[in-house]
Amino acid sequence: MNAAASFFLKASLQHARACLGICRHCLESTTSAQPCHADLNDTIVALEIAVALLETKSEHAYDRLRHCAEVCAASVEKWGHSPHPHCRQSAGACQTFVAFWRGQVL
Repeated sequence: MNAAASFFLKASLQHARACLGICRHCLESTTSAQPCHADLNDTIVALEIAVALLETKSEHAYDRLRHCAEVCAASVEKWGHSPHPHCRQSAGACQTFVAFWRGQVL
């Protein structure tokens, strides 16, 4: 694995872990009445799978990262302007993850 690919996987893992932690916190601290709550499970599962594949340096990690970025982007569109601070934190983390992914892929 070359240095650029190694950096990309390590940085992707850091971004995915950060986003996952914030999304988990949001899920635990919000109720089903919050706009982000319904979509958080899908976002968390996508991030968990991406993290697991990155940790094992799986050949499927890149494809899973693409899917994860799509899920995160869709989630931000749905609840990125929520008045709840934890929903906004999760949306911000997802936006950062998506921005990193798009910046590396483009």
